[in-house]
Amino acid sequence: MSERASVIETVTGPLPVTAAGPVLAAEVLLQAAPPLAGNTGRPASEVAFAREPVAIGNLGRLLLGAPNRDDRTLAEADAAHALGVYAAAVHASSESGPHAESAAQRAQPVVVVLDAATVEAQDPTRTSAALRRLSAASGVAIVRRTAIRVSATPADFRAAARAARLAGEGLMLSPGAELAEAAAAVARLEAEGLPGKRITLTGAQRLIGRRREGAPNAGFGTGDGAGVDPDRLEGLIALAQSSGITLCFDELGRIPTVRTVVSDHDIAVAILRCAARGLGEHVTLSCGIRAKHQLTAFGGNGLEFITQQFLPYLGMLGADAALRAAIGGETALRFLQRSEGKAV
Repeated sequence: MSERASVIETVTGPLPVTAAGPVLAAEVLLQAAPPLAGNTGRPASEVAFAREPVAIGNLGRLLLGAPNRDDRTLAEADAAHALGVYAAAVHASSESGPHAESAAQRAQPVVVVLDAATVEAQDPTRTSAALRRLSAASGVAIVRRTAIRVSATPADFRAAARAARLAGEGLMLSPGAELAEAAAAVARLEAEGLPGKRITLTGAQRLIGRRREGAPNAGFGTGDGAGVDPDRLEGLIALAQSSGITLCFDELGRIPTVRTVVSDHDIAVAILRCAARGLGEHVTLSCGIRAKHQLTAFGGNGLEFITQQFLPYLGMLGADAALRAAIGGETALRFLQRSEGKAV
């Protein structure tokens, strides 16, 4: 393998893969709130709540999805605290157990940031500067990637595939609500010369969940009629097997509510099913935090959830160390590497 293949490109420069640790494969970190909407036709109480700051007294409504500008704003200070807590959790994990590492051997955690909804989206220079500051302060390597939506135009797919080929980078694909849309988008990218092994399909959990009133959940769901639909999961597995794409489950650490369709347990069981079908090295993970109340500082599980809770839980369910290492970072790192101008 060439020297170039042994590094990944971060916002602060090349990082040797041997120095990289766990990976969160699809985060945002910085996010601008949507524009203020007028109050015409809306109850005054809703308008007032949308403008309140996030606080303990309104967490219940936020968990149930009530619109709130502050909740949808992830500023640099929010990201700095979240990354600091995450880095500390990763290092604490590496210092415990039978394979504890010394400070000199610590692997640097990696966060992949999707550009679609970042703060200052119209000013990439300011966003880049903020991400460099965040990486330097936290010690977390940050990699930027552009995600293309399955609903993009043919011209957009053509341009995205060409850019990925020329840059030697993999491409992140954001799904719609249906698996057929995702499969068609993968086929379009492959037709433009981008092989499936260079594509990561984010939001995999959204393609396998279904709420079915009065229907049995076959042991997959969080309650009667809610959870992973076995047929949809089989369809996703078939897509990954036939195309070679990587699947990213990226909404982990959500506190369950009556609106939950696919829980963290459901995702864990689905991942084990994927591994049993030969896809153990085609799965990546992320918390996908897009709301302030999901951060540790505001009562959520934070970026550290996967390291502290989800991977150990997978182990309790029977996932061996090799599988946990693959989905916890090794697969994502392989996707991020480049070799002689081409992704590995």
